[in-house]
Amino acid sequence: MQHKIKTALFAAICSVSGIVSADDINMNPGLWEWTATIDIPNSPMQIPPTINRKCLTKDDMVPAARKPGQECDIKDLNTSAGKVTWAMTCKSPQGPVASTGEMIYQGDTAHGEVKVNTQGMLMTSRMSGKRIGPCK
Repeated sequence: MQHKIKTALFAAICSVSGIVSADDINMNPGLWEWTATIDIPNSPMQIPPTINRKCLTKDDMVPAARKPGQECDIKDLNTSAGKVTWAMTCKSPQGPVASTGEMIYQGDTAHGEVKVNTQGMLMTSRMSGKRIGPCK
């Protein structure tokens, strides 16, 4: 009996907790262009901004640019309060890469940041994106 009460209570909490689905994120699917500035703490060199393009859908809102030869696994993908958050691990010939990200979409624009840990080096990538057209 206690198990049924706990299950019902959990279901009730979930139904009123304001869970946001991917459909509730204000992101227009299509081809997006992302500009990223990378900050490496205690590094004397400045890395110039990078620009990448990626087709995004309501099923794939993570703007990560996967490099050839990388096997990536997205975990902890969440959508809430108008933003998308995720954790991702990638295997590459140079070693593992772990990252977490947060992106806030506003229709045809977005901004956020990704924190990356590769071979013990920590980096923060601040990103801004804009939809530039339909996917090809």
